[in-house]
Amino acid sequence: MVVSKKLMKVGPWGGTGGHPWDDGGHSGIRTITLSYDRCIDSIILEYDRDGLAVPGERHGGAGGNHTTQARTHNQCQSLCWFSHIQIL
Repeated sequence: MVVSKKLMKVGPWGGTGGHPWDDGGHSGIRTITLSYDRCIDSIILEYDRDGLAVPGERHGGAGGNHTTQARTHNQCQSLCWFSHIQIL
């Protein structure tokens, strides 16, 4: 059985502030890190590229006194795209 993955780009979405971004194509997402206070200030994604961890860039502001992180539990989990941060 041969399984093939197709990468499809959609978006960007979001408000009128900020700017669109694209971290490129990867085989998966390992972690999602959010910095926040009253709202989300920035997001950093760590990707998987064929079994290797690839850190993404910070998207959004430099503030946020709190941080939370979500990890995927297996390589089958994936998110398609995050695309837009609006600075308030």
